Amino acid sequence: MDETFKMTAEQLPTLRRRLDYTQGAKARAMGLSLRAYQELEGQDRDIHARHEILACFVALERAVEVGDISLPPPRARRAALRYGNLVTMDDMDNDRVG
Repeated sequence: MDETFKMTAEQLPTLRRRLDYTQGAKARAMGLSLRAYQELEGQDRDIHARHEILACFVALERAVEVGDISLPPPRARRAALRYGNLVTMDDMDNDRVG
């Protein structure tokens, strides 16, 4: 099942604002310099998959932090749910999951 995000640079600031992050905070959360993040938001094409995955992972972490499941993009929410269905309490007890 190959789902592609196809996130555009125009969607990054919208997602960032939904997370209540400044550009600097979002850059730090993604492990990027502020300049690199600003360049991502400023481009006029789809962003690279690795940046898209980072942005979605940060959104998932923020959703957990503030208790708002609506924050991550839908595909990221679906992926998290599929992963959650794989994990059992035995996995957690045996420290197979961080």
